[in-house]
Amino acid sequence: MKLAGKTDVGRVRQDNQDDYRAGELPGDAAWLLVCDGMGGARGGREASQSACDVIERCFQEQYASKCLPGEEETFLKKSLLSANRFVFQKALREESLAGMGTTAVCALVRGGKVFLCHAGDSRAYLYRDGRLAQLTHDHSYVQELVDCGTITVEEAEHHPQKNIITKALGVDYRLDSEFTTAPLQKGDILLLCSDGLTNAVPREQLEQLLRTLREQHHHMAVVVDEYGGTEGIITLEDILEELVGEIWDEHDEATEDFRRQSDGSWIVLGSAGVDDLYERLGLPEDEDIDSNTVNGLVQEKTCHLPKVGDRFTLGEYDGVVTRTAKRRVTEVRLTPAEKPEPKKEEDEKPHFNRLTNK
Repeated sequence: MKLAGKTDVGRVRQDNQDDYRAGELPGDAAWLLVCDGMGGARGGREASQSACDVIERCFQEQYASKCLPGEEETFLKKSLLSANRFVFQKALREESLAGMGTTAVCALVRGGKVFLCHAGDSRAYLYRDGRLAQLTHDHSYVQELVDCGTITVEEAEHHPQKNIITKALGVDYRLDSEFTTAPLQKGDILLLCSDGLTNAVPREQLEQLLRTLREQHHHMAVVVDEYGGTEGIITLEDILEELVGEIWDEHDEATEDFRRQSDGSWIVLGSAGVDDLYERLGLPEDEDIDSNTVNGLVQEKTCHLPKVGDRFTLGEYDGVVTRTAKRRVTEVRLTPAEKPEPKKEEDEKPHFNRLTNK
C-alpha cells in the first residue's frame, strides 16, 4: 500500500488552516487523517494542527493495546473525542483562539477493510472500477436540506450557506462523531480530502485523476488536503503531480538513470546528469544548455514547465516527456530520429521564368 499526502494554501487564501497525517501500522495496516480548521487564520491553523497532533499520538501510544480486532469504532471515536476536548479546552484558555474548531476525517485500513470516523464536511472517497463513491456523510446545513428533500444535490453545490457545518472538533466538550466501514479490494484507491478540493474540482475530474493513478499504481491509499481556491485554483495535472511526487521520487531512487529499449530508444530519468547523457548517447555537448540535469535540459529546450507529451530535439534524437511530478520532468524517452531518404537525381530541366519566359 502506498501513502501520499499534500496540503497547499491555494490561490485564494493567504494562510493554510488545514493539516493532515498518515502512517503505517503493524500488520500491513495504515492510518490517515485530514483536518480542516476554522476560526480565523490563527485559530483554524491551531485547531487543525492540535487535533492532528492528538490523534497521531493516540495511534502511536494506544493503537497496539486499545485497537484490537472489533475495537476499531471505539478506538477511533475516542481518538477524535480526545482531540475535541484538547482543542475545546485550549480555546477556553486563550481568548484569541475562542471559537476555533476543525473538521476531521480519520481512516484506519487493515484486514481488507477501511474503518472511518469523521465530524464535519471533510470527506472520504473510494475509487473502484472507474467510479468514485463517497463513503462519508457531510455534517453540514446544506446536507440536512438535501436529506429532507428541501434542495437537490445539484442545488447544494452552489448554495450560499454551503460552508456551515453542524459538527466539528473543538466547538463543544461533547462530540458525536460518525463511524462507518467498507470492504476494500486489491487496486482500490482511498481518498481523504477537505472541501477545498471537492469545492474546486468536479467529481468527473476527480474520477479522471484517480483513473490515472490507478493505471500507474496497483495498491494505493491517498490522503489529500485543501487546495483552497475557486476559479483557476490549480490544474488537474498539478494536483496529480503533487499527489504522486513522493511516489515518483521513491521509484526514481530505485531505477537506473538510463534504460536502453529493444527498439533502440532510451528511457532517461529527469534526475540523470546531462554530462552522463551526452556520454551515454554519444552526443556532442550543447553549449547553449546550462543545466546539470535532464529535467533542467528539457525545461530549457521547451522554454516552459513541461507537461507529459511535450516534444523536443536533442542532437540526433527526438525526445518526448513521458512523466512529470512536482512541476518537474521525471522521465523522457529519446528515440533516434528517422533520417530522410536521399532524393533521386533527376535530369536537369530548363528553367523558365514565368514573367520573362526565359
